[in-house]
Amino acid sequence: MHDALPSTSAITELRAHSILHVFSDATRWRTGLLTDAEVAALTPPPPGGDVTLDELDRRLLARLAIDARLGPVSWPRKPRSPPCAGGSTGSRRRDASAPTRTSTSRRWA
Repeated sequence: MHDALPSTSAITELRAHSILHVFSDATRWRTGLLTDAEVAALTPPPPGGDVTLDELDRRLLARLAIDARLGPVSWPRKPRSPPCAGGSTGSRRRDASAPTRTSTSRRWA
């Protein structure tokens, strides 16, 4: 990559720095302002077990495997894509999030 940078006119300078400290992500930050009950109420449940995928789920996952950046409204409109008919936009959006709430999505990586 470094050899290609001199031929790239948009890049004018390159610097490298050592990392002195690594900060954790915000999921570990605690302010102490919430009670234990409030924290428990706001904490999502752990991922569930396996889910049973129906035909619409399989078609949605096949479409996501092609291009996961597209939103649920555009799925049935793309040419040469697996058909995703069989549900409204709202149900596709809701159903598409189901595998991510369970351990099922981990098998697709």
